[in-house]
Amino acid sequence: MIVLIFAIYSFAAWNFNVQIEKEMDSLLSQAKVTENQLINQQKLVYLPPPVQRWLNRVGIVGKEPIEVAYIQQKGK
Repeated sequence: MIVLIFAIYSFAAWNFNVQIEKEMDSLLSQAKVTENQLINQQKLVYLPPPVQRWLNRVGIVGKEPIEVAYIQQKGK
């Protein structure tokens, strides 16, 4: 009985991971990357002042915008 429960749990975890991989591949393949234009001070004008200060502080001006990101999480 314990072996059956373990087998069901293992299959469910494997199946979940397969579904996540398929969804991730689908989402990343649909991502549209535009012509990279550098972020300049003028693009920040429309943001609230605290956000402008933070973006300036982290050095975003003069860099390309991030359009697609991949994040991996692990639960415990």
